Amino acid sequence: MEAGRGTCDRIARQGWDAPGRSIESDSMNASDSRTPSDLSALSLYALVAFASRCARRAYLRLLQTKEAPDGPYRAAVEAALAAAERAAGGLPFESHALCRAGERALEAAAPAGPVAGTVARAAALAVDTAYQAFVERIYVGDGEAGRTFDAEHAREVAARAEATRTVAAEVGGITDEPLHDLRKLLDLQAGADHGDGVPIADLSEGGPLGSFWPLSEPGPGPTPLPACGEGSPSPDRADTSSFSADLSGV
Repeated sequence: MEAGRGTCDRIARQGWDAPGRSIESDSMNASDSRTPSDLSALSLYALVAFASRCARRAYLRLLQTKEAPDGPYRAAVEAALAAAERAAGGLPFESHALCRAGERALEAAAPAGPVAGTVARAAALAVDTAYQAFVERIYVGDGEAGRTFDAEHAREVAARAEATRTVAAEVGGITDEPLHDLRKLLDLQAGADHGDGVPIADLSEGGPLGSFWPLSEPGPGPTPLPACGEGSPSPDRADTSSFSADLSGV
């Protein structure tokens, strides 16, 4: 367990880190106050589904371009996405294999171009969301202490899911699609106990969340990632304000 925890801690740090971004300034610890409250309202299965869809959407964008590497890169990213989706569906998994899938996605990100590297980091963060949800948890029991631990744990998982969304959105061409997923997920879990919630076995466009592009089919490829200092926001802190504001009306 300790080995798996160390590996997924590296996934959280390296998946979130980009040139100029600091994990200290964008902490994903339970004490972090940057998690949108609406994501914290989702169940654990719904949070993993949300992160998985964000990463999968970024990968689909990449495949529309000529920047998508073949061979080992695709195998690593697709394995990471499948591992996170499997966890969201409530299927059994081995914790070390889950972490290894995320680690391989990060390894594939290093030699890839900027867009492909961002997609691989998003896939690794989706794996980390699943690991945090179903492996990094402490059962304390009923009572006030148990409720406190559960709330902190849910907040940590929500922070991982939000980190996945933020990194995936850097690919370009992704606007309010995650908001559509959030609304669907809130509807799906309505009436269910908050906690783990209900597994979502099919995260494809044929499943209950529907199209990855509910607004309109995107253009032919993602916008190239701008270099810091070329009129783009500094990457040392991701801008989640517009997404959080939109969630307030859900």
